[in-house]
Amino acid sequence: MQRELQVPREEVVDLALLLEVALQEGGDDWYTGDQVMDLHRLKARLGEQEKALDQALSRVRLQGTALVLTAPQKRDLRREAVALVAVCMNILQATCLLDPASEP
Repeated sequence: MQRELQVPREEVVDLALLLEVALQEGGDDWYTGDQVMDLHRLKARLGEQEKALDQALSRVRLQGTALVLTAPQKRDLRREAVALVAVCMNILQATCLLDPASEP
């Protein structure tokens, strides 16, 4: 018998809520309607988010032979990773790749 795949519901909901907060905090200030300028600004934000994620990762220290994150480190890392995803979502939106009505 094959076991059914069990989705880690709590983790998925947590990440969805984090993404929602990140998208709300990011706001729509990047959106001007000019695709070239929007992508230029989003590219700069993407670089900033990558640096923030790198900083969060640099604060993680190896403890023993396995990587162990403290609760604040996990929270910071998740927040920065989700913020990076939010910027990527904004880029997809700016390029109209998320709009199923637009032609490829």
